[in-house]
Amino acid sequence: MNLKKALNKRFLYPNSKKSRVWIAAFTGSFVFIFLSVFQPFNLWNVEIEKRYFVALGYGAIVFIVLFLNHRIAIRYFRKHKLTITEFVLWYFFNTFTIALFSSIFNDIIFNKVFFTFDSFFKFQYFIFAILIIPSVILYITISNNRFKQDKKLLMQHSNHSSSQEIVIHAENSANDISIDIERLIYITSFKNYITIYYLKDSEVLDIQIRSSLKSVEEDLKEYTNFIRCHKGYIVNMNMGNRIIKGISGSTLLLNHVNETIPISRNMVKTIREKLKKY
Repeated sequence: MNLKKALNKRFLYPNSKKSRVWIAAFTGSFVFIFLSVFQPFNLWNVEIEKRYFVALGYGAIVFIVLFLNHRIAIRYFRKHKLTITEFVLWYFFNTFTIALFSSIFNDIIFNKVFFTFDSFFKFQYFIFAILIIPSVILYITISNNRFKQDKKLLMQHSNHSSSQEIVIHAENSANDISIDIERLIYITSFKNYITIYYLKDSEVLDIQIRSSLKSVEEDLKEYTNFIRCHKGYIVNMNMGNRIIKGISGSTLLLNHVNETIPISRNMVKTIREKLKKY
């Protein structure tokens, strides 16, 4: 998996009202605490009894703007899984709008005017820098929660399945994945992580764990329908459709997925024979 595919990896962004309130409250609280401790934006010049009131004002702006932004985008979040690229764009949109209203608040408090471009551009930089930490924390939290939910769904589905299960081992045994062998489509790797693509009620889902394709090959060694067609991919040949020849090489089209899987040159003949068999 290359960088482009990594950036296009999708994850489900929380879209419930409770989640929107929690995300906005967490970020607003972080900003309030950060400003109270480090006192940027000329807060050191503010009388101490008013200093925390001003910091609370910035935190409130963050809470309100984030909550309203989520309200505006909720329909998209409910219908789509965000890619990493879209999450970054969402971050820029939030920082832009928060910086806009924070600069207005700053100008009213300190400059006695409604708006100045100087404050606006300064706040674009400040807000972008400040929100990096809570945004990273939120992303990790969302990803971890999603992993737990996906694992729970896999376990529930496996408990009702009569097909044979396999265990995909992670570096941390607590993250081992048990999955119905017939629903496994393909597995790909990126750095120290693998992403498992599987079928659930006609929908293709994925789950990521810290492991390697070498470890997966060991887990799947008893199943001849699984083959490592490329250094970064293992495919279930029961899901194989056909080989597509292109200028840059051959790729494998699988059932249920739109993405084509690259095939190493020395594996084309083997894959072709496997397609005839399966």
